[in-house]
Parts: sequence; C-alpha cells; structure tokens
Amino acid sequence: MIRLTRSRRRLAALASTALAAGTLAVLPGVAGLTSASAAPVTTGMTCQISGSFPQTLAASTLATTLTAPTAASADDDFDATLAYTLTLTDAAFGPIDNIAGKVDFVLDVGGEESSVSVPFTTWTSGAPAFSGSGTVTLNTPNNVDLQDIKVVSAALNSTAHVNAGPPGGVTTPFAVPCTTNAGATTKIGTVATTKSIAYDCVMTQPGGATTHIASTLKLQADFPDAITAGETYESNVTATLDMTPTYLGPVTFNGTIDLPISLGGTTTTVAFPITANTPGGSGGAPPHPVFTGPAKSLSVVTGPAATSTDSPITLGDITANFTGSVGGATQPSRFPCTLVGGGTTTLNSTDVEAAPAGVKYTCTYLDWTFPAYVTTTATLPAAVNEDTAFNPAVATSLTWGRFWATSSRNILASYTDGTAALVTSTNGKAGAGSLTFSSTPVPATGAMTWTAAGTYGAVDTANPGQAALAVGNFTIKLKTTNKFVPVATPAEIPCTVGAAQALGTVKINDVVEQQPAPTVTAIKVAGLVKITGTPKVGKKLTAVPGKAAGATVKYQWLSNGKVIKKATGKTLKLTKSLKGKKISVKATYAKTGFKSVTQTSKAVKVKK
Repeated sequence: MIRLTRSRRRLAALASTALAAGTLAVLPGVAGLTSASAAPVTTGMTCQISGSFPQTLAASTLATTLTAPTAASADDDFDATLAYTLTLTDAAFGPIDNIAGKVDFVLDVGGEESSVSVPFTTWTSGAPAFSGSGTVTLNTPNNVDLQDIKVVSAALNSTAHVNAGPPGGVTTPFAVPCTTNAGATTKIGTVATTKSIAYDCVMTQPGGATTHIASTLKLQADFPDAITAGETYESNVTATLDMTPTYLGPVTFNGTIDLPISLGGTTTTVAFPITANTPGGSGGAPPHPVFTGPAKSLSVVTGPAATSTDSPITLGDITANFTGSVGGATQPSRFPCTLVGGGTTTLNSTDVEAAPAGVKYTCTYLDWTFPAYVTTTATLPAAVNEDTAFNPAVATSLTWGRFWATSSRNILASYTDGTAALVTSTNGKAGAGSLTFSSTPVPATGAMTWTAAGTYGAVDTANPGQAALAVGNFTIKLKTTNKFVPVATPAEIPCTVGAAQALGTVKINDVVEQQPAPTVTAIKVAGLVKITGTPKVGKKLTAVPGKAAGATVKYQWLSNGKVIKKATGKTLKLTKSLKGKKISVKATYAKTGFKSVTQTSKAVKVKK
C-alpha cells in the first residue's frame, strides 16, 4: 500500500509569519475517524401550520448536530448520526396535549439529496420544541471532493391528540413543513468522497522480464468550485495506491508518485514525494509495499487559459517514479501504471471563470504564490513648467485571484492598516511612490477587491520634453488576523509584474528666462540746433548743432514740417520751389552705448 497526502492545511499560517517558523495548524478530520459539529448548528426556518387556525412561524429554528465519517465512497451511501431540536417559535397549540411522530429531513451532500426521517420524543407540554436523534443514510455524488452536508428542509410528520370532543379525545394527523430562511446557515457538516481506480502497474526485472501488478488507487481531494482562467489552484489531496502482495527484493525505495491531473485540456503532473522505505518480505511471503509521503505538502495545478462551465478534472496513467537502493548502489526503479480500460477517469468538474480586469501581478506570501489583478490610474495635467514640483495623485484597485480570496475566507482572515511601497518609472528612471489602502474587505463570496490611494512620487522636471509615467512592482505591508491567530500580526506581500503599467505622459514646458533690458542714458547735448544764413532764394542755410561730445550728427531739412527729399546735409541751398516756405532742420545725435537724441530747430521763412 502506497499512501501519500498533499494538503493546504498550511492556511493557518496565511496571516502570521510567526506560524511559518513553528508547527502548522492542521484542520480537523482524520481519515477513518468520525467528525461531528463542535456545537449544534442553528438554522433559521419558516414553518407552516395549516388547518382551522393556520400559523406562519418565520422565527422557527432547527438546531442540528451531525456525526459523520470524514470520508465515504463516491456514488454510494454512508451512515451518520443526526441529533436535532426543531423549535416552532411562537406556535400556539391550543387544546393539543400530545404530539408524537418524526421529522422528515431533506439533506444535501454535494448536490445529492437524501430524504431521511428521525423520530422525536413525544411532546406533551411546554415550549413547542421537538428533539430526537437517530441514524440516517445519506447518498454521495459521483465525484471526488470535500462535500458540504446541508439542510434543505424539515417537516414535522406526526399525530396530535386533542383532549376534547368524544371521551378520550381525538387524534389527528399533524404535519408542519419547514423551509430554510434566506441567508440562514444550512451547512451542518462535511464528508470527503473518494474514488477507487484500478491500475495495472508494471515492474521490470533486472533481466528485462516484466511483472504486472493489479493495483488500486484510492483518491480523496477537495477541488475548488471554480477557478480563474490561467491561474493555479490548490487542493487537499490524499492518494493511496494499494498493490497486490509483491516481493520487490531487499531494496530501499525513494522518489515520487506522479499524478497527471488535467483540467480543460491543461495537464499538470503533481509529484508526491515518498519517505524512504524498505518493504522487506520474501518471494515466498510477499508483502504489500508501503510508502508514506509527507502529510503537509502543497498541490498546485494550473488551469486552462479559456473559460468554460463544468470543465472536467481528470486523471490518466500514473507513475511510481522511484529510485531503488541496495548494497550501496542506487538506480532508477520506475513503476508505470496504466489505467485499466485506458483513457482517463473523471474526478470532478469546475467552472473556469474569466480573469478580473487589470494587469496580472504575481504576489507571494511565505511559500504561496498567487495572482492579483491591478488597475492604477493617475491624475495628470497636460503640462507642467520646467523646474516645478510635481507629484501626481494615484489610485489603485486590486482584485485578488480566487485562490487567495477563498483561502482568506476559509480561515476567517481580516486585513487592516494596509500600505504599499510603489516602484515607479519616469522615462525609464526609477522612482518611489506610496499607497494607503482604504478598503481591504474579505467578502463572504465572490471576488476580493481592495482599493488604495496615494502619490506617484516626485517627478524630475529639470529637463523640458515629454515625461512618460509608469508603475511597476509594489510591496504591501499590513496587519492581519485569522481564526488561528486572533492577534493582529504584521505581514508583507510583494507583488511583481513583467512590464510596468503606463499611466500617461506629461509635457514639461521649456521656460525661457527674460533678461531685464539694460538702462541706457541719453546723450547729453548742450544747446539746440539752429539755422544760420540768409533765408532768401539762391542763398544757403547752415545747420549749427548743439554740443555733444563724441556724438555723430545726422540732419534732415524740413519744408513746412515736411521732409525735403535728399536734403540731409549740414547745409541747404534755397531754390525757387522753397520761396515762401518755412524751413527747419532736424538734428539726430548718436553715440555708442547711449540713447540717441533728436532736436528740431526753429523755422525761418524764405524770402523772394
């Protein structure tokens, strides 16, 4: 018999790094023993009394304690003990003084319903409560899983005695059907269903001869109801390979049992390590070879990329992939095992859901690896000026993959005080931002989405141009509690992504500094320009400028205030066309480094 176990019972360490260093908690339930509710499970019920005085009793309760085996064969039945108290809250029985009979239950085991009845102790007076206990036989579905056992309905199936009417009173049927209230707790227990699968294992002798060993693989697993496309998922798996008595020689075996588990066309070979063992025995008295694997190893299987409904989980041929050691020599010793009948066998099915929106990150905690789907946005202006402070606001929405969300629910985890250090990239240059989580819920069902807000970090605006902003890896720090560790414990979850998420671009404006205009002093001119000479046709007028050291002087003669063409010399000859006109001259003084000055002389009138 080869017994191997893989389990996710390390979930106790999800919220505490302290647990990682010590003994990991193991969830209740050991194969071959029975499990019972630690306390009665109370389910809210609505019960209906019919007849002359109908009553609707919406506040009724059903308290049940179920004692059942931890494992049972799939597509079979098993016995369990059911103890219950059905309380018809607010019921008025009037003259009824005796109620005797049973309660008819409909119980669901992983989708397979069973109708069972358990008698109750005769009621004679007091509170309207009916208690009983008995053995029930429940059917199991034809799949391998950890099945929830739930209450679907309960009905009081009895007779009531009324001390009225004829002598001795009257006994009449008294039926009270009850249904579970919306939102009420209906789960009262679990049972792991197993399948026994026939294999033909082949042992090859040193000379090449082969021996066929009729073997049975007994498989027990807890498969998820749904997974996210492209993600890995984790299951509690126990496998026992029972081989007919076979003498393997004085060999010590080590290695793995390889189980190829397929989902939606994607196959993952899960290798179960075994503990070294020497079966012993002899050719005349062959033993069952027994190899035991570790009790707390992890089984992670990859799901398909495409979505589907009820995608089958199957198992094909397996391999005992051992090495054998004898006399100090070690060599491979493989036992290929072919499924009797060929093909594959279906273990269960699951829905493959589409991945949430966002960029897929890979996150780790202790030795778990799981995905998160992240969307980050930034509040960005179109442009900022060069050499100005710029630290944009960012907002993040993080949806955890189904594995982490389900695991968190299983251990009643909570998360608080979450922050994250954010790696940013501006034009390829690394930076640092920060996030503070405002919401870290663990919902009862569905996706687990956290929201955070923070800042991108200071952006270098020293150089004009386009700044391309992006975010990459981040590390979450938070405090967490769970049902194993009720004290808030620090935890750290790094999350990485293959390529940074682009947030957008911002233009950095080139700001040109304006230099103040230099102060220019005007040329100092002593005196005004004036005209000398006789203002008469045929005569010549001369411009006499004021005194301006180092300055050059340019002239422009004017007639009645208008420019005389080509009259730019120091002198002007008076022609007949100027007779009767008022003549003036404009003098412009110029000198390097000084502001030029212009003067206009007094006008003189030209005579005949």
